[in-house]
Amino acid sequence: LIESQRFLMLILSECYSETQSIILNRLKSDLNGVCAGFFNFVRSQLSNGITQYQEYFIHQLLRAKSDNPSAIDKEGKLLNQELSDKDGFFFKSMYQTLVILQLFCDNCYTDFQLFLRSQKTETNQISNFVSINVIAEVSSFTSSLIDLAFHDSMGANDINQGYTLYHQLRHTLYHLLDQSLRTLTVFCLGPCAENQDEIASQHRFISMLNSIIDSSIPPEDEYLFQDLLATTLVLLSSLIK
Repeated sequence: LIESQRFLMLILSECYSETQSIILNRLKSDLNGVCAGFFNFVRSQLSNGITQYQEYFIHQLLRAKSDNPSAIDKEGKLLNQELSDKDGFFFKSMYQTLVILQLFCDNCYTDFQLFLRSQKTETNQISNFVSINVIAEVSSFTSSLIDLAFHDSMGANDINQGYTLYHQLRHTLYHLLDQSLRTLTVFCLGPCAENQDEIASQHRFISMLNSIIDSSIPPEDEYLFQDLLATTLVLLSSLIK
């Protein structure tokens, strides 16, 4: 999966306009096959990926405390790299999916921007085909990422007094969240009014953006946060252009 995603990213990056058109036409030509399979994969990955990682993370934390209490310092942080070494697949695959969706729409490719919002058109109505709103799915996923990064929604503080999830996974979460915000920005560029309206209608997501803007960040994370804040402001700007 990872290598297949990398290959798709490569050909989109090297000759994006021609490749964008080829991929879009292929998806449109087989709505119930290739198209349905791809978009169901995207929705499943975005909706289940965070939950899957939450369960894995909590399991590993509890195991570390049970098997080797000395592996956790007095602030509740793991002293080894077990988690950071093993979380790679979850985040790498999700990250690359977001990059691919961005590359589909690069250079303000309106046809793909609109197709990601709805795969049904006036000329290809299929009664048993269920369209997937990728714009809304990515917005929801990004909301969950913000909650994960800034609100300790995995309940780590309930497991270990003083432990903060944000400190354990800040680098990975920040980079994934940054890419998710960049992908949403490209969905809007052109501007693409339909996608702007779709994102603006995601009230939880818009509210969650305040968590980034209003956050108090420890000094050791400031350089990461400044990039994330800049990306957030670019997205907000793309929504009103």
